[in-house]
Amino acid sequence: MLGGAAYLVGERGPEVFRPATGGEVGPVSGGGVTVNVAVDGGAPALLRSEAQIAQMLARAVSLGARRM
Repeated sequence: MLGGAAYLVGERGPEVFRPATGGEVGPVSGGGVTVNVAVDGGAPALLRSEAQIAQMLARAVSLGARRM
């Protein structure tokens, strides 16, 4: 990127970025995501809740992907 030049950026909508000095933009190197699920009631409760947990995780992943 060149200092003083205008660039269109934005994760949640367009915004103009005009750096004072030149530089580079690189990806944020993040690791994976750990999700812990605690279910009271042992295996029977987990089996009963399996579909609900899967649906909630899928929704959370979908929302997270939209914010990237």
